[in-house]
Amino acid sequence: MTDWSQIYQLKVASPSEQEPLLDILARKYWTPIFQYLVCRGYSEHDAQDLIQEFFAFALRTNLFVKANKRKGRFRSFLLGCLNNFVANESRKQSTRKRKPAEGLASIDELAEEGCVQPGALVDLDTPELQFHRAWVREVVRNVLEALEKDFVRTGKTTHFKLFQMQIVLPELEGERPPPLHQQAGELGLKYKEAANQILTAKRAFRRILEREVRAYACSEEDGVREQRDVLSLMRLEGSA
Repeated sequence: MTDWSQIYQLKVASPSEQEPLLDILARKYWTPIFQYLVCRGYSEHDAQDLIQEFFAFALRTNLFVKANKRKGRFRSFLLGCLNNFVANESRKQSTRKRKPAEGLASIDELAEEGCVQPGALVDLDTPELQFHRAWVREVVRNVLEALEKDFVRTGKTTHFKLFQMQIVLPELEGERPPPLHQQAGELGLKYKEAANQILTAKRAFRRILEREVRAYACSEEDGVREQRDVLSLMRLEGSA
């Protein structure tokens, strides 16, 4: 997720070097921002246009160089900037209906990939809460990608399959997991072996999560809160 060293690179980068750095940020924050805008009442089309215009504006004005780790989370700074931008756009005849020529290509790609299903949004959530929850899910997605790569590299593919089916999909997608003894048998494992592999995967998930959060947290205390939010989502708070 957001590495503060990347923000600092933006501060010293030339105009030609800033665009790829900003493109990375756009990809990371697309889903949380999109869900936030939809929760605020914007249509999918208008939300996509606003995101494109916002990052084009950020590139044009060097907006993110003002971010300061000592003043709090980057995503709080980002959300404040977004709200100011949206308010200004509303005063200038609401959302513009065309995409700016200087927009970031990644925004179009993300929209076409259908990264978000706004129909699944919870109506009772505030836009800010939806933004935060979407961000937490992005953290989980990054950690899971790193975990899978690590397990494939070390020959622990069954560890990841068990963790995904028994922990990840039930908590994130609401899917009912198959009985552990059944999945263990399908993978050629004994029940106790499968249980131990899930425990190993939980510990590895925590280690990678700690590393991921450390890259973007604005303080040690903030990092602890961030990890708690992710573990709560995954129901791993009390796990070993």
